[in-house]
Amino acid sequence: MEQYSCNEPYALNWTGKAAAYRVIQERTAATLIPQPELSANFDTAENIFIEGENLDALKVLQTSYNNKVKCIIIDPPYNTWKNNVIYSDRFKENKENGDSHSNWLNMMLPRLSLARDLMSDDGVIFVHIDDNEAHNLRLVMNEVFGEENFVAQIVWEYAYAPVNLRKHFSKSHEYILFYAKQINNLVYYGSPRLKSTWTHREVGHYQDSMRELRALFDGEKIFDYPKPVTLTKQLISLYSQENDLILDFFAGSATTAHAVIDLNNEDGGNRKFILVQLAELCDKESETYKAGYKTIADISRERIRRVIRKLDGDTGNLGFKSYYLKRYGLGATQ
Repeated sequence: MEQYSCNEPYALNWTGKAAAYRVIQERTAATLIPQPELSANFDTAENIFIEGENLDALKVLQTSYNNKVKCIIIDPPYNTWKNNVIYSDRFKENKENGDSHSNWLNMMLPRLSLARDLMSDDGVIFVHIDDNEAHNLRLVMNEVFGEENFVAQIVWEYAYAPVNLRKHFSKSHEYILFYAKQINNLVYYGSPRLKSTWTHREVGHYQDSMRELRALFDGEKIFDYPKPVTLTKQLISLYSQENDLILDFFAGSATTAHAVIDLNNEDGGNRKFILVQLAELCDKESETYKAGYKTIADISRERIRRVIRKLDGDTGNLGFKSYYLKRYGLGATQ
């Protein structure tokens, strides 16, 4: 009979974990190059949009923003083993032998660790996820942030009607994992206290958010399954104030920027955002590509511009600085 040591610690292990930790310590040779022509009111804007690989971006941001970000909201790839027209979130290794999960964890671990360094001592992070990786995400976030800093696993009801084509259960929810950098420093600004299950009536659903985005883009279908602005505004407002800095390094369709601008418009706040989005190519056969948006970063920037025009017109009071992340050295790409 095989003997097991009672001294072995409880831990989440996977192929490549040691290398993922080494990635955190590797220095980046990347730098930010201004894109005034893709910005809005570049000279006066305090908001930032970065087009590029978010691992390098998080390292570059350490110089100016270490310990300064109050709220992080990210919607990373879900590792769903499906092909998505706009954003491919499928890790191609064999799912049966666990390579898919290992690859996903190797992607998430260094980014979460670098994100923690950017958070203020009273900072918070919200991570959207579904059943495919919720269990692994909870464990890796315990490792990065400390299990004692876990606050809640929010259940978001994203659909208002069952899908009758499902064989067993009609899935209608996703999760938002919520951690603090230091839970003893956490300050709650919401009222009243919320339950950990949020219904579509309270914070919106995918059908709402897709209609909202279509309306902003003159009826064009631009992005599949953006998160609702109402949901994102609630996340921001619960644990941050009017002058805080909000970060989203999986920007997608830029819902987080939209929510920040909306909240400032509603309460006169001066929240700032930093968004990071890879210039991932859209499918050439998609409506998005045919409408002139070649990459997801193009979509992100255009949404921010349109929200600014809608709320600010031509006054010049709102804006953002756009940069692209240029990498130098062997194998570097722009």
